[in-house]
Amino acid sequence: MKKILYFLLVILMSVTCFFGCAKSSNGDENSGLAEGTIDPSAEKESMPDYLESDEKVFNIGMWVGVPQQCPILDEYDRVTGYRTWTDEEFLEQYQWIADAGFTIAAPPQGTSSQEHILRMLDAAESVGIKQLIWDENVNTILLNTSLSDDDAMAQVRRAMVYYSDHPALYGNMITDEPQMQEYDALGVGEKRYKALFPDKMYYLNLFPVVATTDQLGANSYDEYLTAYIEKVTDEYLCYDHYPLLPGTNGGSRLVEDFLWNMELAQKYMQKSKGEVWTFLQSMGYSNKKDPNCEEDFRSQAAAALAYGIRGIQWFCYCSPGYGGIESFTPAIIALDSTKTQKYDMVKKVNNEILAFDDIYLNFEWKRVMTFIGSNNSKKENNAFNYLTVTNTHERIAGISCGYDMVAGVFKDEDNRDGFLFANYDTPTSENINEVQVSFNNCTQVLCYINGKETALDVKNGIVEMSLNAGDWAFVIPLNIG
Repeated sequence: MKKILYFLLVILMSVTCFFGCAKSSNGDENSGLAEGTIDPSAEKESMPDYLESDEKVFNIGMWVGVPQQCPILDEYDRVTGYRTWTDEEFLEQYQWIADAGFTIAAPPQGTSSQEHILRMLDAAESVGIKQLIWDENVNTILLNTSLSDDDAMAQVRRAMVYYSDHPALYGNMITDEPQMQEYDALGVGEKRYKALFPDKMYYLNLFPVVATTDQLGANSYDEYLTAYIEKVTDEYLCYDHYPLLPGTNGGSRLVEDFLWNMELAQKYMQKSKGEVWTFLQSMGYSNKKDPNCEEDFRSQAAAALAYGIRGIQWFCYCSPGYGGIESFTPAIIALDSTKTQKYDMVKKVNNEILAFDDIYLNFEWKRVMTFIGSNNSKKENNAFNYLTVTNTHERIAGISCGYDMVAGVFKDEDNRDGFLFANYDTPTSENINEVQVSFNNCTQVLCYINGKETALDVKNGIVEMSLNAGDWAFVIPLNIG
């Protein structure tokens, strides 16, 4: 009976402290932060055995890869012609991709010749990355429902014979933003493709939550995603939702439904434990802001990591063009195939993720918590109002933060807890988010701030972190005797 009363007291203290010490998105104010408790009967934890591993690789891809020929521009950045890449130039383009932390290269816009497909695959292999292929002939066969499965697969084998066994092949890109009525054929194609190439990716990208019902071909986004799971695949879900908008005084802000789209995608993938991939924004278009600082890129990636995303892709890598109906700005690589200032920014953010991907990929995402900072005079964040969250966790006695924050909740295979705290102030804010977390059953922590292992002192379960705009910290509390 004493033991039961002790557990009840610990739980009551933890919950009371949690809601009394941090202002969560349902309106509780920051006050003092209570110390964490130690349950003498709690299981002792050990250091993870994957700390020094380098076997798992986070997926970092792109839209618009290296073009088949190098564009020639005039003084007004207009394409006036094309020339053939030398072997040295083409390989250099791929070395830039690898150096910038991309693990998967995309094909260029439009169809590629057989020669270019092999050239891309060979270059990818040379620099140690993978390659997606867009092969319109293969796609047409796969989606042709008038063919029997046997006939279709035989034709696909013949069409892909010259590259299907290439070690750099990651998979085939099938379509972008399909309507729901296309799912039946896409489902047929998926079964055929995976029967032939079970270890390759049958890649397609879905509409975001902001798409209209006419675009979706469905009555709602929920219906659109439900049908995708039922008719196409539950192995992964990929979508694009570009969040950066102009803020005040040249700064940035994020669209309010950016996190919500991640929540919906994870909702449909959690049952099958499939992966969620998403596109992030690396160029300006229409009313979207042209990213111009590391924080613009890092803040997007931080939110994706907090939501357990297993693959990010930057839109775009090579510039698809300038101006036009979409008012495109230069991407990571300019039209003349030179690096823009965005190259080094994306390189920094990508390699921060890769520096700790073996830690991250050993954890399974569970859910997200959201917190309103004590300095938020509005006492709410519209982005959080879209979400369904529970802001308590048995491992956390309390959280205090000066500015808004998203916290991803994770578990590894040995039942260790992990938390990814992502600063959710505006991306270009000059504020420093002073964060305190009080952990229960915690004698020390492992912490990775923007991918770099960072020593944090633990006093009575409490750790302190200072997060700049766009920063994130992955923390593993450990009860080591």
